[in-house]
Amino acid sequence: MSFDRKSLRFAFAVLLALASLLALPLAFLRLSGKPVMLYQLVQLTTLPVMTMLSTGISLIFPEKIKAFFLAPDKKFLLTSAALYLFMLFVQWGMGMINFDLLLSGAVWVTLPLAVIALSDEFKKLLPYWMSGAALLLLVSGFTSENFTGLAGNWNWTFGMITALLPGIFFTLDLRYRKTFFLAVLLLFFAVIAVVRLEIFPRSALFAAVGAIVVIALRRRIPEKNFRKLLFSGITVAILLFFAVLFCLNLPDTRFQIWRGASDMIMSHPLAGVGSGQFDEVIRRHLTDDFYFTGFPSPRIDHAHNDLLNIFAECGILGAVFYLAAAGTILLKRQKTPAGILAQWMFMVMLFCGIFDQHNLSVAGCFILCCGAGICLAPANTPPDITGKWKVPGAIFGGCLILPALWTAAINFHTTSAIRRGDLKWFSGDISGAKAEYNVAVRQKPHIHALYQFAKLNLAEQRPADYYFEKMKTVLKKENYLHTRRLKAVNAYFKRDFELAYEEISKETDLAPFSVISAEFRYHLLQDARSTPEAINEAYQYFMLLCRMRGIKSYAELHSPEFEAVDDGPLPRDLREYFFRDPEAVRAIFSGLSRKR
Repeated sequence: MSFDRKSLRFAFAVLLALASLLALPLAFLRLSGKPVMLYQLVQLTTLPVMTMLSTGISLIFPEKIKAFFLAPDKKFLLTSAALYLFMLFVQWGMGMINFDLLLSGAVWVTLPLAVIALSDEFKKLLPYWMSGAALLLLVSGFTSENFTGLAGNWNWTFGMITALLPGIFFTLDLRYRKTFFLAVLLLFFAVIAVVRLEIFPRSALFAAVGAIVVIALRRRIPEKNFRKLLFSGITVAILLFFAVLFCLNLPDTRFQIWRGASDMIMSHPLAGVGSGQFDEVIRRHLTDDFYFTGFPSPRIDHAHNDLLNIFAECGILGAVFYLAAAGTILLKRQKTPAGILAQWMFMVMLFCGIFDQHNLSVAGCFILCCGAGICLAPANTPPDITGKWKVPGAIFGGCLILPALWTAAINFHTTSAIRRGDLKWFSGDISGAKAEYNVAVRQKPHIHALYQFAKLNLAEQRPADYYFEKMKTVLKKENYLHTRRLKAVNAYFKRDFELAYEEISKETDLAPFSVISAEFRYHLLQDARSTPEAINEAYQYFMLLCRMRGIKSYAELHSPEFEAVDDGPLPRDLREYFFRDPEAVRAIFSGLSRKR
């Protein structure tokens, strides 16, 4: 693939646009007077890069996008189902299977069976069924407490919708560029409005800017040159993304886990250590500095990297099956630009791990999966969906979509009320916080709202047994995380520090990686056991929190960036515990600096 001088100029322009896009978050943080941290730049730039990728693919392969969503290739679907089932088996061994994962993955398992087994007449309903299933996946982030399924948490669900909108526009056959450009402009202003309401992540704003930049370039560049520029720009962006993620994880415990997983592979190369044995075996391969003095042994049940996890638990034999399944997709058109692009995207998924929300996120990987499938889809013409099946198909799709949209609307209203309640609580408006939590509880028995209600009542020396029992009913098991925390909070406000510490110490599955667990241990040790040994142990937990969140200096901890309730590495309510003894905190950071 040769480049003439004109193409090189275009390439320089695209790379300059990419650099400008990556510089936008940097300038935003600088102008706002907030410290610039590497992980924040990754958070703010991942979605824009993914959006530019999906937009460029939509502009180059509009027919393939329609074919991919309306008439997917049988071999591709069967391979996807086999790949999903294999990953399901591995995650089952790690104890990570839950209902949301099974529900979202069922789409990829049942879809090829439907394509092959259903009659020709019923196949005409398949596009509507797929549209309903896709929207169910998009809104599944609203219907869960944490990131689950393919959609991720509710912030990433919005982000994923933003990144997939160009493809959705082409799927709906918006043929005119002016219409498409106008739609993206409307999206851009809508995103600004939502950001203003503090509901949408800021990265979505930059994603909309990136989409407009790509569309504007496509309108002024011939398709052949634009295709070259897109592949070149995405390759550079992915390489940069690799480098940033690698540097980001160097000081992190995750990098030590990767190193331990590599040692596991070298010691058990053929058959691996066995599915589900990662946590037990990796302890033998971690260095002593991984553990802190006085900490309970953490549970490390996966490597935070798919490829390392497959090799470590299943060995070379299991990895061969995994890579063979992936190879049927990736090697199908290896030497074409589309095949090379799909390989790059698959490498990103392997590097980041599809079940690790801290790096690329489940939603970002799903976008890459769609992009790879579109690039490699052999069909170019979507089926003609006409006749008597159009109305029944629309009704069938609506029956799938409307309940999900209704659930999404309720959950969106609930989470918004909870967020407003948190903000009012931390600003000192207790009555306003209660009013917002009441709104949330009326919508559904939301566990976080009940938890906050219980803490408010305990803080006011009022009984919280009603909320405690309600939480047990919602959770349906007494030893659940929030129930344990509520027991600890209840004991803490009753000044029974020993019982509070005992309850929170039962979080063996999460400690010491849980921020809340470390927070409780910190101030419980301070209040309950004011001996020098206990205070030293408490500050060890504080060091862990700082290390977990990438905080390297006292100035970063005391900066305005961390005043936000949930956006900073340490929320404001946690920071209050850590400023009781500023001199001791400065001494801790001095010790961290000497170690570094």
